[in-house]
Amino acid sequence: MGMGMWRAASWQGPYTYVTNGACGGGEDPSLWVDARGHWHCLYHRGPFSNPDIAIGHTYSTDGFQWYSATDAAANSTIVSA
Repeated sequence: MGMGMWRAASWQGPYTYVTNGACGGGEDPSLWVDARGHWHCLYHRGPFSNPDIAIGHTYSTDGFQWYSATDAAANSTIVSA
């Protein structure tokens, strides 16, 4: 299901529902639009007990239809120098 997106002309609303699934099935999303106008979202992906798939990536060309990358965008391994 994932997180939904809402929009408004002002932070005070009223808000209108846009779409669901924008940031996958996780938490702590980071959403941005790249230089080409494509939407991206990185988020903490579950199951949270598996550090190898910790960061998920969803993307969209229009902000309405979203796709989930099958591979993890990153893992939670910290390498010390």
